[in-house]
Amino acid sequence: MDDMILIKDNHIAIVGSPEEAVKMAKANASFTKKIEVEVTKASDVLKVAQAGADVIMLDNFSIEQVKDAVGLLKKAGFLGKVILEASGGITAENIMDYAMAKVDIISMGELTHSVKALDISLEIAGNKEKGKSL
Repeated sequence: MDDMILIKDNHIAIVGSPEEAVKMAKANASFTKKIEVEVTKASDVLKVAQAGADVIMLDNFSIEQVKDAVGLLKKAGFLGKVILEASGGITAENIMDYAMAKVDIISMGELTHSVKALDISLEIAGNKEKGKSL
């Protein structure tokens, strides 16, 4: 698959609840489309898992919040049945903590928005004498 449905906080605000947003997406999209939902609190993970989300993005969750969300999913039997993505606030210093918290995917914006540029120049100096090989 090369595309998905991503339900973000603005979509949820318009529809009224994360589970309603998932239900609407499922009702209006092809069965081949995976549905990812961005949640901002642990209490929403069960709601969207029960509604049929394929991927749950834990947006700006602390390590403790991730562990709480994982615990809720495990207790309800959803751990391993939905894909968990951690996103927001993840750095090279804390990425292992997120990995050990049992998420499936880690999105690290630091790789793109905080990259340090490297100034590289590529100059080719040719042999100016005719007939000589490089």
